[in-house]
Amino acid sequence: MKTAVSIPNGVFEDPQRLARRSGKSRSRLFCEAVGEYAARHSMEEVTGAMDRVCADLGSAPDPFTAGAARRILERTEWRFPRGDVLWADLPARTTGLPRDSVANGSQVTSLDRGLLAEPAGKLSRSKLRALLAGVDVVLGR
Repeated sequence: MKTAVSIPNGVFEDPQRLARRSGKSRSRLFCEAVGEYAARHSMEEVTGAMDRVCADLGSAPDPFTAGAARRILERTEWRFPRGDVLWADLPARTTGLPRDSVANGSQVTSLDRGLLAEPAGKLSRSKLRALLAGVDVVLGR
């Protein structure tokens, strides 16, 4: 199928260079990019990928990990504003983010590391451990 789309020059230049470097046509590159974008944003695909990872890991709880996660959660300021969302504060002054933010442990998504240009901020080890423990709770691990 052929279609026409308007792409600003600034956005078009990088894919143009990438197509030349990779030896692909622009059409092939844009086709792959749109396919990858659609797959990453399809909730069914994300859920399916996470289900496959969880299935590979198995469902037997590891007592040490479960206990460590529970202890971390007990020492962390997690809030349940509506009873269904698990999140932690990420103050701009400690994370380097442009404004105060939150990490939502119930909204996990996958992301291609190649799309990350530069760090947006930094989490302390304790915040990261707490966030990962919260994700484990949401995933039922």
